[in-house]
Amino acid sequence: MVTAFQRDGVWEAIWAELHTALRERQGRDASPSAAVLDSPSLKSVGEGAATTARWAMTPARR
Repeated sequence: MVTAFQRDGVWEAIWAELHTALRERQGRDASPSAAVLDSPSLKSVGEGAATTARWAMTPARR
């Protein structure tokens, strides 16, 4: 069952804000400058590709 928070992207927004704050607290850039993708990761993207692509293309807020 999908909750309103899930449907509206609230959990994703909260996670993104916390992730950005943690990176800045560690003295790092808010957004990673690189990513590592291996073949198992690419194979598993099929089902959640739309969600993953949306999150990956969203710039971090400062």
